[in-house]
Amino acid sequence: RFEVLTYKNKTIKYMRIKQENPDTLQSALNIMASDQSEKMVALGLYVVNDFVPHYINTFYAFDCDFKPVVDSNVERYLCFSEHVSYDTANRLIYDGVSKEAITIMDSDDINEIFAEIDKAETDNIYLITWLSTFEKMKKFIEGGQN
Repeated sequence: RFEVLTYKNKTIKYMRIKQENPDTLQSALNIMASDQSEKMVALGLYVVNDFVPHYINTFYAFDCDFKPVVDSNVERYLCFSEHVSYDTANRLIYDGVSKEAITIMDSDDINEIFAEIDKAETDNIYLITWLSTFEKMKKFIEGGQN
């Protein structure tokens, strides 16, 4: 559930979670919060489609405590995904993150994600996103875009 990538001079720590489950998200947040060194947190949370009749699941991140992460020396936050990026940013704001510390992208374009990672001064990057997005990022790095 934890994988490390090297991108340029940065270490990306991918925290794999089962997205519709707030327990696994909370476990990943707890691990991030335990690292008191400066970090960037990139969150690519997504909509979870439920069973028929289809509806969009309530946003599971509201069942988690982000405050320990907020208090753990985060330089910047990146919230990305087509439908949930603003919800993710609002969740962070509710726990005290200033709007100026959050970049919101309503896309999961890996070129844009890496462009934001490039802007971070810290080399310590934590990433939570779907496995498919992570695999695209991994291929991007392995393909020499590093």
